[in-house]
Amino acid sequence: MTHKVNLVLCKYFHQHNPVFFLLGSMSPTERTVAWEKKRVFFLTPQVFTNDLTCGACAAASIKCLVVDEAHRALGNHSYCQVSMSMYVRLVR
Repeated sequence: MTHKVNLVLCKYFHQHNPVFFLLGSMSPTERTVAWEKKRVFFLTPQVFTNDLTCGACAAASIKCLVVDEAHRALGNHSYCQVSMSMYVRLVR
């Protein structure tokens, strides 16, 4: 998860690994299918929060979450929203 999208890196990984680049401009159905079929994702925290909230992605299915620029995770930043969203869903 990163606040910026590095297209070159994403394109390289997409060509050589089972990864997917999730965009907010994609339909929720497209993202749900991707969550079911792919294993590694590049996405923004906003897209991840939306997918957790609407049920496109099950928090329990996340095994590793890498956060770029984690020092930005203060207050109501979307990184904090993702962390809280995952915590709430996993603790239930």
